[in-house]
Amino acid sequence: MTSNLLRKPAFWIALLIASALCVFTVFRYFGDAFSVLDLDVRMSRDQAISQAHRIADDRKLSTATLTESAASFSGNAAVQTFIELEGGGKPALKPLLGGDDRDNEYALYKWRVRLYTPGEEREVQIAFSPDGRPSGFFSKVPEADPGSALSADDARAIATATATRDWAVDFARYRPLTASAVTRPSKRVDHEFIYERTLEGAPSIGEGRLRLRLMVSGDRLTRVQRYIFVPEAFARRYETLRSANNTI
Repeated sequence: MTSNLLRKPAFWIALLIASALCVFTVFRYFGDAFSVLDLDVRMSRDQAISQAHRIADDRKLSTATLTESAASFSGNAAVQTFIELEGGGKPALKPLLGGDDRDNEYALYKWRVRLYTPGEEREVQIAFSPDGRPSGFFSKVPEADPGSALSADDARAIATATATRDWAVDFARYRPLTASAVTRPSKRVDHEFIYERTLEGAPSIGEGRLRLRLMVSGDRLTRVQRYIFVPEAFARRYETLRSANNTI
């Protein structure tokens, strides 16, 4: 039966047509099903580490001597999924890939360099966009370290002045969102300030929002973090979808 079928021209014609349709479908929808990102990475791992050490020393980001380093280059899968599904798709994703567009402060993909000393609690993490611009940092300060107990206004003044001078933050593009403070066991007061990018001139990412987190530990700026806030409703839907996929 099978042998007779293979001898019929109609079978081979149908198979050829089906194969052609499959090839067309792959070329037509591959980019939608499997996004291929075109990243222009202009900074190497060694350059990122060298630059991180220089910035940490020049800006005195830690009171400890940091002897070791580690670096990685990665993106944010959760944010990328949100943008692809509900934040405008690939057209909205492209401006956030970390090129040399100076108007876009946020980069989805980053070099992340960790500077540390084994056995020492203090460490510094510095992020770079793919084109080599420093985009943020975090300096870990032990809770037991002494420090100032500044008012929120004084701490905010330090945060905005330092972020503007050292991290190219343009506060004309942001509005204050929240502020909080924590008193550490050493009586040092650490402040956190969240800003949100105004919609005018900001990349269009649906219900997502570009935000900026600043932290002041005592009287020193210890964090500058640019990030995208993903609506909680999407996070719940996405988690439900992942759970269903895992179950299947």
